Amino acid sequence: MIFRRITRGRPITTSVIAGGILVALAVYGWGVPWAEMAEATLLSILMVALLIVPAALFVLVILLFRHFKNKRGE
Repeated sequence: MIFRRITRGRPITTSVIAGGILVALAVYGWGVPWAEMAEATLLSILMVALLIVPAALFVLVILLFRHFKNKRGE
């Protein structure tokens, strides 16, 4: 009952809980070392950052282009 109240309407919460359970299973059930799990987590964060940073810069360039285009047109 508490689980449904926490995750109601929030699929991201369910995904995070499921991911945590998978990590716990990998560490305790399959004997994967914590160091290996930390390394995989850091690599995942790095890969996501490598996607987010260029996308954010691209959006910034578009916004600046629009800003200067609108200023020149006035």
